Amino acid sequence: MRYELKKNLAGAYSVKFKCPKCGIKLSESLKNAGQQDACPECGQKFVIPGAEELSRQRKELDRIAAEKAARKDAEEIEKQRARAERRKQREEAQREREKAQEQNAYSSNIKPANPQFVPAGYHEDGDGSRLKIGPQTQWRDFWYFLAGLNYLPAAGIVGLASTGGEMGFVAGLIAALPLIASGTVLLFIGWLTEAVNHIRWFQSEQLRELKRHRRVAENKS
Repeated sequence: MRYELKKNLAGAYSVKFKCPKCGIKLSESLKNAGQQDACPECGQKFVIPGAEELSRQRKELDRIAAEKAARKDAEEIEKQRARAERRKQREEAQREREKAQEQNAYSSNIKPANPQFVPAGYHEDGDGSRLKIGPQTQWRDFWYFLAGLNYLPAAGIVGLASTGGEMGFVAGLIAALPLIASGTVLLFIGWLTEAVNHIRWFQSEQLRELKRHRRVAENKS
């Protein structure tokens, strides 16, 4: 049966054909193609033509729908990839910020060396304080020097008195006893000063080691 397709303003297709018996012009919607119907004029039964066109259009619609779904899936996959990339960038930026904060915290705990003059025998500690490198001997040497100033005259007196014989030696020794005694006291003071300096140096070394361990523990935490 010959037929003709028409498309209305709404975009729907209709089938135009003639009754196979009386020849009257008939019109049916394309979606009814392949179904049985009867002529309203003569009652002749027939199958509405256009089943092949209806099948073709349905396949075309299925293809368009499949392509649209594929594009939608591809767009969703691209969105997920973009979201994952942005999340990765945010995580990397966060790690960089945390690393920078750790470095700043470490740098803030270690102060730079003081450019001012540091006396000999001292060094700048990490917190800017000055600690002794080793036991200081300046005061010990000072007291030993004073003791020497007493021993030298005493030796001179005893030496001069010795020229007068045994009695002269004894008299010179007695005369030099105050100088010898004061020199001995000064030697003892020098020794005591050195002992005190050793104790103070040992304490400062313990303090410096304690500060170093504390800074290491703070940096690790």
